[in-house]
Formats: sequence, C-alpha cells, structure tokens
Amino acid sequence: MKKAYIPIIFTGILLLVLLFHINYLRFVCDDAFISFRYAKNFLDGYGLVYNIGERVEGYTNFLWTLLLGLFMRLRLEAVVVSQVLGILFSLGTVVLLLRLNRRVYPAENLFNYLAPVFLVSCGAYAAWSTGGLETSFYTFLVFLGSFFFISGMDEPKHFVFSGLTFALVCLTRLDGLILAGITFVFLFSLSVVGKKIKPGSLWLWSLCFLVPFLVYFAWRWSYYGRFLPNTYYIKLGHGPLYRQGFLYLFDFFNRFWIWLTVIPLSFLGESIRSNPNLKPIVVYFACLTSAFCFYVVYAGGDFMDMFRFLVPVLPFFFFLVQEGFRGIYYSGKALAKKKRRNYLVIAEIFLIGFSILVLAFPSRESNKAWSRRGIDSIGLLRQSVDLWSKVGLTLKAAAEPGDTMATTAAGAIPYYSELYTIDQLGLVLLDQSQLRVQKSPRPGHYKEVTKEFLLSRKPTYIIGHPTMFTEEEVARGVLVARAEEIFLSKGYEAKLLTVKMSENESKYLYCLSLKETSQETTGRQSSATEEQKSNQ
Repeated sequence: MKKAYIPIIFTGILLLVLLFHINYLRFVCDDAFISFRYAKNFLDGYGLVYNIGERVEGYTNFLWTLLLGLFMRLRLEAVVVSQVLGILFSLGTVVLLLRLNRRVYPAENLFNYLAPVFLVSCGAYAAWSTGGLETSFYTFLVFLGSFFFISGMDEPKHFVFSGLTFALVCLTRLDGLILAGITFVFLFSLSVVGKKIKPGSLWLWSLCFLVPFLVYFAWRWSYYGRFLPNTYYIKLGHGPLYRQGFLYLFDFFNRFWIWLTVIPLSFLGESIRSNPNLKPIVVYFACLTSAFCFYVVYAGGDFMDMFRFLVPVLPFFFFLVQEGFRGIYYSGKALAKKKRRNYLVIAEIFLIGFSILVLAFPSRESNKAWSRRGIDSIGLLRQSVDLWSKVGLTLKAAAEPGDTMATTAAGAIPYYSELYTIDQLGLVLLDQSQLRVQKSPRPGHYKEVTKEFLLSRKPTYIIGHPTMFTEEEVARGVLVARAEEIFLSKGYEAKLLTVKMSENESKYLYCLSLKETSQETTGRQSSATEEQKSNQ
C-alpha cells in the first residue's frame, strides 16, 4: 500500500467512527424549535420574531437561524436540516484538526491522529453534533478562525480569513466575543509586544472582524431595541452563578475522567522543546480554553446533559492533551535504559486507550431517559421532543382562531401548534417585571412568569411543564391532585387532551383551559385525532 493513501484511510476511519457515535446519540432538543419558529416566521414575512408582532430576541444563534431558514425556504424539514448540517460541521472540525496537525508536523506520525481520536470518542462532541442547536456550527467556525489565525503567522493574508471567520462566530453567538477578544490580545502581543509579525496584520484582522460584526450589531440593536439578547437578561441579568458553574465543570471532569489529562499535560514542555513553533499555538489554545471555561462557570452551566457549553473548546483541549502525550514519548526517548523506555511506552499506550474508553463511556448512560439534579439526559430530551411534537399537532387541530397558550416548553409545542405562546420561563417576554425566581430553579431556567400575569393575559390553554398521563394514571384522579385553586376560581378548568401516540396508544396532556372553550373541546378533539393520524 502506498504511504500516500494511509492518511486518507485513517481519516476515513475516524469520520466513520464519528458517524456511528453521532447516530447512536442522534436527537433534537426542544430549545432548537425556538430557532425553527423564528426562521419560519422570518420566511413567512413576519420578521425574526417568536410571536408575530413582538420583536423579542429570544434566540442566541442569529447566523444559525438564518442558515436554517435558507434551507427551509427550499421546503426542507427543519429537524432534518439541523441534523444534517450539524453532522457535516462536526465532521469538518475533525478534518480541520487533522490539517492543523499536518501543518505543525508535516511528517506523518500516529500522534497526529490522537486529538481527532479523542474528539470522535467524546460523547459530548458526538451528542451535540446533532441536537438541532448551533453547537457544531459554532465549534467549526471557532476552530476555523483559529486555524486561519495560526496559518497567518506564516502567511499574513490568512489573517483576513481569520478576522472574517471570527465575525461569523460572533454573529452565531455573542459569547464568541470572548474567543475573538483572546485572539485579538494574542495578535496584539505578537505584533506590538513581541514584534514577531507586522503591525499591519493586527489592523487587517481587526478591520475584517469589526466591519461585519458592527453592521450586524447595529442592526440587531435597532431591530430589537436591546443591547444584548433577551436570554442574557433572563439567565444572567441577576449576576454570576459560580456555584452552579463549578458543579457543571466538576461533573464534566468527573464523568469523562478529565482529571487524568493532568498526566500528559504536565509533559507539554517536552513537546514544546522538540518543536519551538508549537509554543505560540499551545499558549493560544490554552488561553482560549481557560477563558471560555471561566465564562461557562460564570454562566452557571446548562440543564441539558453532555456539556454543550464546553464543546466549542474541546478541539483545542484535546490538541493540548495530544501534545502532552507526544511530550511523554520524547521524554521516553531521552531515557538511557531501554527497559525503562519500554515501560514508559506501555504505560502511555494504556493511558491513551483508557482515555478513549472513558470519553466514550458516558454516551451509553446519557442515551437513557433520566433527570438528575436538574440535568436532563439525551434520552429524555429525545423522548420529550417526540411527545411534545405530537402535543403541538394535537393543539393545532383542536385550537380555534385566536386561541393562545402558555407553557414552559417553548419549542416543539409552539412550533407545531403555531399558536401565540407565552413562554412561562420568560425567554421571549420583553417585560421582565412580570417574572419571579422559581422555587426550585435549574441551570438556565431561574425565573418564571407570575400567576397574576398569566391571569391578566388569559391564555386559552395553560400547560406549564407538559405532563403526560396514561389511562391508568388518569383513573387515579390526577386532575384533583394537580389543579390550582387560583386558576379554577378565575375561569379555568382542568382538562385532559387526548394525544394520539400511535395507532394503538394514546396519552393525555394535563392543562388548564378557559371554560368558555370547554364545550367546543370534545368536537375539536375528534378532528384533532384524525389530523394527527394523517400526519403520522
């Protein structure tokens, strides 16, 4: 076999492994349907809004939403488009990581595949290759911008592409400013302090970044009237959440055994001494990873499993770990006794193999449906969307013109029902004076609308957090157990909506319904069931 084919074969194997891993965890989370709804309303001519006529920036992924809308305009299903694009960008990041290794180490060697192997093995990376959100797209853009930045150290024209790419990063998520800021500071130190590159490169990068970003920022400020997205004020407007953030980071370190990487990372110096060109890359990647992890701790983490907030820096982190293992190898070569060198090689191989296993192991557990300490597994997120999509179709068939609803699940149910929706968690509510801190908050969901606000808006259906019951559970009197007196005394009654799950199975959604619509419900339910059958 010719040596030229070896990189192609290894790359193909890596991408196939990643595809299998992604398919095992493949899902779409409910939050993704918020972006789908914005994209749909935009295509229908109502603008980038959640509810028609209300300009509230309840999404945080502008460029991703536009990208979805571009394909939805071709009459492609949003769920399928989001998954296919997510997979493609995830594969693209692995290819970029391989290209970076070949740029730093032109000679072919197995260590060049170590970081990509860690990446495709990691359950967090595989899980959020789909999910429907912008995670893999954002990760790809971040790494692409960094790749161009590193290339620019040898070919300054690449700073143009780096600046433009980081502008796209920030158009995708505003927290990309952290990574763009680190890149600017690093470039400043290289050009002004270290005199290693021409100062013109600094201005070139800055210009290419600032022009598109400032145009976008000026537009969104004029369109939505707020300096930051509504989600920031809801989730972080009350201050940092260090305790929750540290628990989030600790859980990541614990479940993926990240603390083991202390061993190879302690040998980074050996790798740098063998390749002086590696030092600025290591320092740059370490700064990006550390700064973004601090931001995640500040933000308090997330309620969805598999650590999507940390995924964008995984390629940088695994590159550092890879170079640490390379450093162990160089240290072994320096040992005088062959027996000691052999022991070190065996220990290194064992540690690499064990690291791959523990990176993949959490995928099996998260694929099951569970909720623990306010964290929902991938399996539960998948299951919830499957249920709530059918709830949305049921409501669409049962609702009358002008009907509205209130729910904490602001994704699939509103998207499929197409009803005006009050998000009870306030993410698309402009007036934050109507919010209060929840009694039992969880990461990312700290506030909820007051009961008084709901009563003042009189939604046709109040769903809250969607709760489904079987016939056996209904027989135990769940209506009596769950109905709240304040709503029952203000014109609402407890209802169970029949949701057809399959040809032989139905479940029942508990909600509160305005009494004036209750007499019409029975007739509409039969038509709702029929329409659901036609949609299956």
